[in-house]
Amino acid sequence: MLTTLKRRAIIVIATISSKKERWSTLRSWLKNKRKEKGITQATMAKKIGISRQYYAFIENGFRLPDLSLSIASKIANILDMTLEEIEAYEKRA
Repeated sequence: MLTTLKRRAIIVIATISSKKERWSTLRSWLKNKRKEKGITQATMAKKIGISRQYYAFIENGFRLPDLSLSIASKIANILDMTLEEIEAYEKRA
């Protein structure tokens, strides 16, 4: 019989796994969209006004959950998308 604490731990682990999977899908999608446009990470970063390393962190999912609205807007604009389209994709993922 599972204790309440163990049940909560299982729920937390399942939630984290689900979020990681969702972010993994979203970052792959962003990377593919960038490549479809023929844009390198360095060019993308320069257009946004951040370092290439920071942009790589975004694409690798290290900065997606805490991405600022300003940077997210710039990414959407460069990819000829709206924030709503990115949000809709994230919800489907």
